[in-house]
Amino acid sequence: AAATARCQPPQATSHKPWPPPRCASGRALPGCSSSELGWTWAVIPSSSPVGLSARRYDSIFSFGDSFSDTGNNPVVFAASSVFDPVTRPPYGSTYFGRPTGRKSDGRLIIDFIAQRLGLPLVPPSLAHNGSFRRGANFAVGSATALDAAFFHGGKFPLNVSLGVQLQWFESLKPSLCRTTKECKAFFGRSLFFVGEFGVNDYDFCFLTKSVQEIMPLVPDVIRTISTAIEVPRQQWMSM
Repeated sequence: AAATARCQPPQATSHKPWPPPRCASGRALPGCSSSELGWTWAVIPSSSPVGLSARRYDSIFSFGDSFSDTGNNPVVFAASSVFDPVTRPPYGSTYFGRPTGRKSDGRLIIDFIAQRLGLPLVPPSLAHNGSFRRGANFAVGSATALDAAFFHGGKFPLNVSLGVQLQWFESLKPSLCRTTKECKAFFGRSLFFVGEFGVNDYDFCFLTKSVQEIMPLVPDVIRTISTAIEVPRQQWMSM
C-alpha cells in the first residue's frame, strides 16, 4: 500500500541547539544511509558493565520496528485492513518452516539474543495468549520513533510509534508486578531491548521531501529515542 503521509518540519522549541547531525560512521549528512540514522539500543538494568552471558536474565522486553518484530505486524496490519506479505512464504521458511510474522526468512537479532541467554523466544504482545513473565515484544513493523500524528494524514504510518509501544508496556506491567518493590525485583532481572527506530521516520518523509528538507527532523528522532531509553533506566537501574 502506498503511503500518503505528509512529513512536516519540526516546530521550533526552546531547547539548546543540537550539533549538526551526523551518521553513525561520523560522516556529515547527507552522506549516510538511512540505517545509520536509526538507533538500536539494549538497555541492561545493571549498575556494572557486564556482558550478556555474565548476568542472569529472566525475561526480555523489546521495542522497535520490523528489525525486532516477532509477530505483532500481522495483527496491526489486519486491524487496519492493510495487506501484510509476511503472512506468506518465503517468510519464516528457513528456520520456523512457516511464516511467523517476522520480516525475515528465519530468526531476527532479538531471537539470537534470547537463545544466547537461554530464554524463550520473545513472544509478540499482540499475538500471544500466554504468560509474559518471560518477556514480551512490543515491536511492530513500520513503527516510527515519532508519533503517527506528526506525519499529518494518510494510512501510514500506523499508530504504533515508540510512545504507543511504551503505553502497551505500561498496560502490561500490573500483570507482572504490583508494588514498587516487586517491580524493581522483577525488572531488575530483565533485559530491555529498544530498537531499531528511526529509519521509518525518514522513509515516510522521503515520499515527499528531499534529504535537505528531512535533515532538521534528525534531532527530534534522536531525542525521542533517547527519552524513551531513560524510562526503564530511571525506574530500575538505580536500585
